Amino acid sequence: MNDIASEIYRAHQEIEAARAEVLDPMTPRQHQVLCYFAGNEGASQTNAVDATGIDRSTMADIIRRLVDRGYLSRKRTRSDARMYAVQATDKARRAIASVERDLSNADARTLSALSDAERAKLSILLAKVRRQRKDQREAA
Repeated sequence: MNDIASEIYRAHQEIEAARAEVLDPMTPRQHQVLCYFAGNEGASQTNAVDATGIDRSTMADIIRRLVDRGYLSRKRTRSDARMYAVQATDKARRAIASVERDLSNADARTLSALSDAERAKLSILLAKVRRQRKDQREAA
C-alpha cells in the first residue's frame, strides 16, 4: 500500500513541477488560490481553506503575498470584523488568462503516458479516495 501512496506523491510532484515551469514566478498553490478567488468573489480565507485543502497558516501566507503583489484585495466583512472578504484583482484575472493555455498543454504533456480511458479511470479512483477521506473527517 505504501508503494501506491509513494507513486501518487511522485506523480503529484511531476505535475506540480511541469505547472511551476509555466507559472514562474507564481507557484502552483498561488495560482490555485487566485483561481479560487476569481471564481468566488468576496469569499473568505476560511472558504478557500475548505475548498482547496490548503491549511490555514499557508493560506494566510499565500493571500498576504498575493495582496502585496496586487493580485488580491481583501477587506474586513461587516458581519464579522475578524473575517476578510477576498477578491481577485484585474491583474489576477489577466495573469490567470495568460497562462491558461500553457497550463493545459503542460498537463496534457504530463498525462500523455495515459490513454483517455486510463485518465478517466484514474480520475474516478482519485475522487473516490478524496470522498472517503472527506467522509472520515466529517464523521470524526
